Amino acid sequence: MENYKNGESIYYVFDYKEEDGKTIGSWCFWNIDKESRCAEIGAPAAAMNLEQLISYGAKKVYELGFVGAIDAALEPGDIVVLKRAFSDERASKHYFRGGTWFGLSRNLTRRLEKSLREGGIKYTLGDAWTTDAPYRETREKVARYRRMGARVVNMESSAVFAVSSYRGVEATSVQIVSDVVSEEK
Repeated sequence: MENYKNGESIYYVFDYKEEDGKTIGSWCFWNIDKESRCAEIGAPAAAMNLEQLISYGAKKVYELGFVGAIDAALEPGDIVVLKRAFSDERASKHYFRGGTWFGLSRNLTRRLEKSLREGGIKYTLGDAWTTDAPYRETREKVARYRRMGARVVNMESSAVFAVSSYRGVEATSVQIVSDVVSEEK
């Protein structure tokens, strides 16, 4: 574990290593006024935190998050390995003007899938719709992103993939379904 002081914030970076000692990923926590914070929500926070990790030397990013299902076949607790993310947020536009969807590292995703299979963990593949306005997940938007192939909705993945691509680092994502977006409201 290393830590970096930046004004009032202290970033703690934990490296995950394989048996041969090769670093395969990092996780960052920060401490502000001695009050621990694990994560902030949304694309801007994800982009900022990822930029910080990359500045510390991260080359591979494993995003773990929670999503709402917009596919009726998914239920809370299901695990979804993302294939790509559709951007309906603004942070990724600062990295790729006009970008509407962002992919991830196929190599890293294959490694993630292999680890899940070897661990006997059931998962499915899917695309994510990333929005920065969760209270504007209208019926029309849900239907539109479903038609585009999205199975889940979250607030970070397209920004994570955009920053990773822009900075030349590999990224993949596994998400846990926390709720199902209703068409009723």
